[in-house]
Amino acid sequence: MNRRLLAIVFGFVLLGSVFVPRARADQDNKEVHFTINGPVEIPGEVLGAGSYDLKLNGDGSTVAGLWNIQGTKFYGFFDTIPVDRTHGGNVRIDLSGSGKNVPKRLADWFYPGDRQGNELLYPTVRKLEAANCTTSNQEVNR
Repeated sequence: MNRRLLAIVFGFVLLGSVFVPRARADQDNKEVHFTINGPVEIPGEVLGAGSYDLKLNGDGSTVAGLWNIQGTKFYGFFDTIPVDRTHGGNVRIDLSGSGKNVPKRLADWFYPGDRQGNELLYPTVRKLEAANCTTSNQEVNR
């Protein structure tokens, strides 16, 4: 009976050690799942309402990939830079507005408990267009 119990305990310990690396995978690549209910801009495209999976390419990488939640559609790889928040907390995804009638942008995301997140980089030309669009909207509102 003791041998059987010892074999069962050993089996659970062995099984548990096999799954440990998989549990860390999300933390290493800062993978987050999120859902949006309206259009959101990413570099080069506008996402429709739906659920998405965003993650870094690996531990220490600053390049992020974006897929639909099923993993069947790939939206691209995007450069990011580190960004800080004052304290760790829950998953946080920040959107920024570019002006009236323009979709909000996916600005950055933070993995649960992390004080450092990742900010998506947008092409400079697009930033200038957004700035011009915002300026013209402000002039129209006067």
